[in-house]
Amino acid sequence: MASLTKRQIAFIDGVARGMTPTEAVRQAGYGPTHLASQYAYRLQRTPAVQLALRARLKARIETTLIPNALSVIEEVLLDPAQPGGVRMKAAQLALQAGNFFGTGSEDNGARTLLSQMSLADLERLAEAQMAEAGLLQIEHDGDPSPVTASEDDEEETGLDSAEP
Repeated sequence: MASLTKRQIAFIDGVARGMTPTEAVRQAGYGPTHLASQYAYRLQRTPAVQLALRARLKARIETTLIPNALSVIEEVLLDPAQPGGVRMKAAQLALQAGNFFGTGSEDNGARTLLSQMSLADLERLAEAQMAEAGLLQIEHDGDPSPVTASEDDEEETGLDSAEP
């Protein structure tokens, strides 16, 4: 891979921080400012710059944006003041981020995306997951006792207790 110049690195840094390519060219100190858009165009088509910029943006997404997005999702999910639909969407996003993309029978490999599930399907899935984790409590005659997933729950949700 070709090494990058200081100005190319400054351009990449600027774009990765959210500047437009033209702004990043100006900040990096390339030539006359009236030619900034032409410099930006050329830099964006330079293979070494493209590769470095992709790597830098990927690192920013993984180290900064994803954790921030998950924090926001968690705040919304746990905020009882949020409407039910908003909290449900936050729950869907949290499950998708954790690779709980859907349910399905293992024999044919078919899966249903969370975004395609009805509210009742999502509630059953959430209850089954909570029961499997020992988090679901149901009161019987004033005595709360943990509920575990039964074979009926597995048939209803399409989840196998051996499935993560």
